Amino acid sequence: KDQNKGVLLKRTAQGEFLVVNGKSYKKTRAMQYRTYFHCLTRNCPTYYVLVELSRRPRLTRHHEHAQHCLQCY
Repeated sequence: KDQNKGVLLKRTAQGEFLVVNGKSYKKTRAMQYRTYFHCLTRNCPTYYVLVELSRRPRLTRHHEHAQHCLQCY
């Protein structure tokens, strides 16, 4: 199973974004080998962590979208 299918990194004037299956997440923090992308909906706890420790970057999702999340509609 290819976990990176449907994943796109996008850079705009408003910042850097991760697009996963049509849903956008904004880059909020970058540390050595790790980049954090949070859901665009305010107070939604969902975020992704992109870990680049090897030739095969790993993307993991944390938390489910909140009920009020606009990304889910």
